[in-house]
Amino acid sequence: HSRSTTKVMIDPIVAKTSLSAMSELFAQIGIGYLAVRTGLLDSTILPGISRTVFNVMLPALLCTSVAKTVAECPLRTLFPIPLLALAQIMVGIFISRIVLRTVRLSTNCEAGRETTVLSAFHNSGNLPLSLVSALFWNDPVKLERATAIIAVFLLGWSPVFWSLGKSMLTGPTETDIAAANKSQELPKDFKFFLKRASRTVINVVKSPPIAGCLTGCVIGSVPFLGRLFLKSAEEESPPLGIIFNALKNTAKGYMPLSVLVLAGTMAQRSETSARGRVKGDKRRLWLILLLRFVLIPLTSLTVINLAVNLRWITNDPILIFILLLQSTMPSAQNCVTMLQVEDKPLQAQRVARTQLQVYLASILPVSLWITYFLQHAKVM
Repeated sequence: HSRSTTKVMIDPIVAKTSLSAMSELFAQIGIGYLAVRTGLLDSTILPGISRTVFNVMLPALLCTSVAKTVAECPLRTLFPIPLLALAQIMVGIFISRIVLRTVRLSTNCEAGRETTVLSAFHNSGNLPLSLVSALFWNDPVKLERATAIIAVFLLGWSPVFWSLGKSMLTGPTETDIAAANKSQELPKDFKFFLKRASRTVINVVKSPPIAGCLTGCVIGSVPFLGRLFLKSAEEESPPLGIIFNALKNTAKGYMPLSVLVLAGTMAQRSETSARGRVKGDKRRLWLILLLRFVLIPLTSLTVINLAVNLRWITNDPILIFILLLQSTMPSAQNCVTMLQVEDKPLQAQRVARTQLQVYLASILPVSLWITYFLQHAKVM
């Protein structure tokens, strides 16, 4: 009995595959880090690269992946997945706030908000896609299904990250809000709040990543547009297929450049390093590790098991595995890109240092969780 338990918990083949995928990511980070430190790459161009990733490559990736997935799968089967992505984020924020209050760290101060964002928002695209490619390379059916679920998961996750996550990470701190309240009286009539809400919605929709998601959804769900852009059994060379392929090729630069921004920001030597650090950095790191690799995966496992038993979600092994896989991924690397775009270099450097430590610490727990999740979901 003990042998079979050990085999279920630690599958050497799956563990090796997981370690290989994580190691490849760290090798890319190492290349970028050395390029900046040795002067091969000028760190002053990192903000420009960040804007290119944010405004061009990420929207292209989301548009093409979502369009293809929506076109190939009925919308009714895909609709619950974005909602599950939203639910996972909300669970992460809820648990993070409980933990922060337990350790008496304000949820509205800069340190508290960074802890919440780095715990609740995870690497939901690059790393899961790399892992499923490594895990299912010899099973095209499973690989295609897993990739589709991740793409639709991003359809729900990305708008929340680039709106709520951005607001939490880059918005005014409690000190800024207090100062603003002292300096002026805020209007409280209904028209003011309606106008502010409308402006917020417009800004969210105008955000390039969200615009990419929505554009892909429209292309994939409208048959006429699908025939113009997407290959099908009836149409091997669609009229605008060249444009779609160009977007796919553009999207290929997203992964290496986003990792380069993360690595380059880590390598930067801040002239004001003392201001770049916040009191309690080590405690915040331990809180993120506890939340990201223990509490959130355990909570997600419990909630997903309950949802399957109550038949709220279908007992689809690949779907269950991807949802569980998402729950144990390290922090979203685009947090650094977001801060670079917002011209907050000190905060970007601090978050990048924290993320480097989180990613280094993630190798073992992520490998163990993946091994268990594959067995639990009965994928292997």
